[in-house]
Amino acid sequence: MKPAPAKATNQKNSHDSANEVNSAKERQFILLGVLLQALHVFFGVTAFLGMFLNVTRLPSIQSSLWQDHCRWQITTFWVGALLYAITITIGFTQNVWWPFVLAAMWVGYRIISSAVAVATHTAIPHAMWPLTLNNSKVKSS
Repeated sequence: MKPAPAKATNQKNSHDSANEVNSAKERQFILLGVLLQALHVFFGVTAFLGMFLNVTRLPSIQSSLWQDHCRWQITTFWVGALLYAITITIGFTQNVWWPFVLAAMWVGYRIISSAVAVATHTAIPHAMWPLTLNNSKVKSS
């Protein structure tokens, strides 16, 4: 009778091991997305590559932790692109560049926050990201 529970434990361990491998792979994709977004300062096209990577990987990511990171990066790209477009237009038409600096600081904050959270395997606190796509299911009472 004792070998049956041991077999179930072995199955559980192999299942946990597979989940850890998937989670590590998902984390690597998230880190690649963060790196590509960070490199947009030097090569603007890398932000598009990072966003494309996140959009294509989002449906296949199974961990809600990494889904949140992926959504965070997608939101950072789109809001950052909008802010850059508006502030560059203001800069060229009004010769006022401080809004662009503020937009760049916001994007930098989002990229650094994401990198720190991914490096420490922690979730991004929902209070930090009011401008995101949140598909969380609401529990009915």
